[in-house]
Amino acid sequence: MSLLIGTASIFFAVSCEKGETQTDAPENFVNISISGVSDGHFTVDFQAGKSTKTIEYAVCRAVNMKADSVAFMEGSLDNIQQAVPGEDGKVSVHFDFSKPLDFGPYTVYARAISESGQASRFVKEQVCALTTGVTVKYVSRSHYRLKASYHGNEFIADIFRQSKQQILNSYGSIEGFIDYMIKHDLNDPTNNLSFKDGDEWIEKFFYYTEKENGMYGISKATPDDQLVGFVTSDGTKITGAYAFEIPLQEYDPLIPLPDSLEVEIDYSNPATVINEYEDVTITEEYIPITISMGNNTDCYYLISNVNFTSKDTFWEFFREIIVPQLNNAFQSEEDMAKFYLTGNLYLGNPTPRTNNIYNRYDSILWWVFHTTHEYSNGESDEFYKPELFLIACPTNWNNERLIGFIEVQVPEEYLKGAGTTGVETTGMDKKVRFTAPVTYFPEISPCKAMQPAQ
Repeated sequence: MSLLIGTASIFFAVSCEKGETQTDAPENFVNISISGVSDGHFTVDFQAGKSTKTIEYAVCRAVNMKADSVAFMEGSLDNIQQAVPGEDGKVSVHFDFSKPLDFGPYTVYARAISESGQASRFVKEQVCALTTGVTVKYVSRSHYRLKASYHGNEFIADIFRQSKQQILNSYGSIEGFIDYMIKHDLNDPTNNLSFKDGDEWIEKFFYYTEKENGMYGISKATPDDQLVGFVTSDGTKITGAYAFEIPLQEYDPLIPLPDSLEVEIDYSNPATVINEYEDVTITEEYIPITISMGNNTDCYYLISNVNFTSKDTFWEFFREIIVPQLNNAFQSEEDMAKFYLTGNLYLGNPTPRTNNIYNRYDSILWWVFHTTHEYSNGESDEFYKPELFLIACPTNWNNERLIGFIEVQVPEEYLKGAGTTGVETTGMDKKVRFTAPVTYFPEISPCKAMQPAQ
């Protein structure tokens, strides 16, 4: 079994004169496709338009895509690479990163240059130089998005990700981390966490944390580079283990703070789900809630917990349970709350899975407002939840976060004997739309900033 890790830096880039006019001329373009992917190898296939004279391209590490794409567009990347298309507009370039293996993942950038020197808009394509690997679809300071990329019969059985320093502290080296991944999956090489080809998943940037008071306190929390590791399998045995680094992206001072969230509650479309068990039949009625991101929002975190019924109950829990664990790591309760609400208060092994982060998509929640239990002995009971409390943390590209509370209630005119006979679903034809503001900390809580830790 060959266990390798990509650590070498990448080199290829592109240049053209700054200020070149970009054009959407229909005959001057280039498309990219990837073929011949194996461990350490891949081929980039270009298809150019009739007016294209040359193709400028670059192969860069996908984890640096923001800076590289800007530099490519401006023509400031070094080491020009050019390809001349044939009469059919096609040309292919093969890449060999096998000795030593450096699988990337990579982003390939390209644009067409016409006879008159006009440059087309650039295009890009992701590739991982492994028969079974991952591509990096997106990176910001707040999170990244990965995609399973298969070119054979194997699959990714498991994925591990965490702060780089956290992993090095736990396992001593990247090689030690890889050894841990292998031992972790040896007993079950098929693993229930396997991903299908093309599956995408999202993960936040984990902080590096230093602990105090045993396992129950954090004395330091610092944004950090990330390490992503994955184990491959053929369904009967582990076939490889790999890891690569995603650097913490450079802070962009031009990016504004995130905006509010838009909420739509569709009372006109309740759904009923009935589950029958040996001794009881459970009927639940749901109301769909759609939450959409506002401006300048890179992702958002959404917390729904039955123990939090209001802002007051949340702050009571927060101050009693969370503040003692973070008191020496932050200078204010605002920072503590954001750290906690975005899932960073984690004290276990390097395989956390975040279930409450939403990126670039509207999310639909189902609010269970009415539940009945009918038992086999003829007895029954009924539960009614007319109010819903959510906590939202919209986050911008820089990982700057705001906090907002969303409190909603079934309109009184739609209730029929609340808590006794349930909610009247007939004639519920109302949709409610409103903005859930995300405001600065002093406006949403009576908390005052704490003094810096001594």
